[in-house]
Amino acid sequence: KPFLKALAMDSDGDVYRCGMHDCELRPPPGESYMEPWQKRTNEDQPWDRLWSFIDGINRTPPHQFRAFAERHVALEDYLTWMVIDTFISNDYQVDSRSFLVYDRERGRWFYVPWDLNNAVSLYNRKNSVGAGVSWRAARPLFGFTAYDPWVYDLAELRRGLGYADMKPAWNTLSTRILDDEVLRTRYVSRLRELLDTWLTEENVGPRIDAMHQMLAPFILAGPDGKTRDPHVSPAHAARSPEFLRSFVRERRAWLLAHLSDIEAL
Repeated sequence: KPFLKALAMDSDGDVYRCGMHDCELRPPPGESYMEPWQKRTNEDQPWDRLWSFIDGINRTPPHQFRAFAERHVALEDYLTWMVIDTFISNDYQVDSRSFLVYDRERGRWFYVPWDLNNAVSLYNRKNSVGAGVSWRAARPLFGFTAYDPWVYDLAELRRGLGYADMKPAWNTLSTRILDDEVLRTRYVSRLRELLDTWLTEENVGPRIDAMHQMLAPFILAGPDGKTRDPHVSPAHAARSPEFLRSFVRERRAWLLAHLSDIEAL
């Protein structure tokens, strides 16, 4: 409820959270390894609206899908999320347990992504301090869709870790948006717009520096050589602004060079 209020959304909106290994927006039944969805508001009311929406995502004929998406999805918000995800490159969305919110006043569904730390843009203390960004910046396009090579690699990896029946997973809504020429064009347009404005080092860089300065007293070593947080790697913390600036610069350049690959999907 506080979340809905903070975003000026319908205070009586329906909030659902997808289960672990099940953020594909596909109809039930799920696979044996999938955990069930949860309802976080209006728990005593039927789930019919959710299942009807997910069924529409999966079963609306291609020539009717654009109209379905424009009618039922907060589409501009969703396209913006697709752009941000393309930029930060979240690798494990199937595990994210993200949210779907139905705003009754607008009559639209909003997708609320969760677990964004699982992005290749993360500067992880488990990696070397001097870790480069080039391989991260070249993360393949079409993340968490049927066209993302990582979803197939991930399923194979997890089968080797004991999930014998693990199948490749992807977001059906994002995949179908890419399949529709007009919706894909709108996504590319939004991507180009943000790459030209918000997602630049000139714009993001000062915010990176300001956040680093705000956090520095808590994460960098003081005169006694200790940090307030014993789990922080001071060397990584000191280099994090440089790493993030490099990622923004190189990822932006890589995406600008590959926009035609999206347009020609």
